[in-house]
Amino acid sequence: MPHRSSVVACTALAGLFALGPAATAYAHGDTIRLTVTGVAAGHPQFTAAWENDNDPVDERIAGTLSATAVDGTAVGPWRLVPVPGHPGALTTNEVLPPGHWTITAETAFPGLGRGEGVVDVPVVDPRPATTPSVATSTAATPPVATPPVGPTVPGGSPTSGPSGQPTDQSPNGSPKAASDHPSGWTRTFAALGVAAVSVAAIAAGVWFLRRSARP
Repeated sequence: MPHRSSVVACTALAGLFALGPAATAYAHGDTIRLTVTGVAAGHPQFTAAWENDNDPVDERIAGTLSATAVDGTAVGPWRLVPVPGHPGALTTNEVLPPGHWTITAETAFPGLGRGEGVVDVPVVDPRPATTPSVATSTAATPPVATPPVGPTVPGGSPTSGPSGQPTDQSPNGSPKAASDHPSGWTRTFAALGVAAVSVAAIAAGVWFLRRSARP
């Protein structure tokens, strides 16, 4: 009798363990509500929540998306993929072209679901934004001081030489030739002439004194 009671207890416990996961799996219900939240860089965005308790669906979802433009253009079905780090968020790897779209998403696992919405995909300008140029300063640059130079002659050359001393200039603006200045021989002859005149004057004076001294 005790042995039969133990068998019944073990069978009941095994049944509870078997029913536990099944009860957990169906705690949220079996219907998924899909809501369109917009587009991100052309990728449509959805949220998936359980219809029964509005909890996000954090399980792997199998579903597709289709879209139709106002001109009748249709795309899809595209596979729904989860957004990393956001439980219950769905998107697609494909990008919707610019335009006004009516999109429909459907799921088959872990529950049936359907959602529909309207999104606008703007036209993106491919050209990079230009940086406004910086206005340059218009302040005048202070003049740079230059060393003074001597007056210029008609030829256009300054009268000061490399050392700052005036140089002799010819009437046509070029330096005088060396022949325009007295040479060394001329100065020597002039000195000799002066010496000769001095000697003659001294001799005349001596002669005059001697003559005056005679009785």
